[in-house]
Amino acid sequence: MAIPKPGSRVITVEDQIYRWMASGNDGWIDLYIELDGEKGQRLMVKFDYHHKRIQTNDSVSLQQQFLVTPDIVRQTIDYGKKNGWKPSEKGKPLDLNHIDDKINWKK
Repeated sequence: MAIPKPGSRVITVEDQIYRWMASGNDGWIDLYIELDGEKGQRLMVKFDYHHKRIQTNDSVSLQQQFLVTPDIVRQTIDYGKKNGWKPSEKGKPLDLNHIDDKINWKK
């Protein structure tokens, strides 16, 4: 099943067009990437929210620090290809799980 166009975005990396979608969950963010318009292998990764705790009077609030940006997606595509992702070949999705420590998300 392809990533749906509504709610997803596209990015071009090395003359290839990819479609991607990020989805927040309890405790982490899922990122799905695949070649746009092809039935190849999907890449799935996870990121922590990396909340920043803010003390306000008698309570603590959390401010989200991590944002999925085009640079994060580009780094994830590169990391996926180096770790067995074959976006143009059919196959089961490749789930690389949490990759926070594998890319530079603090840029």
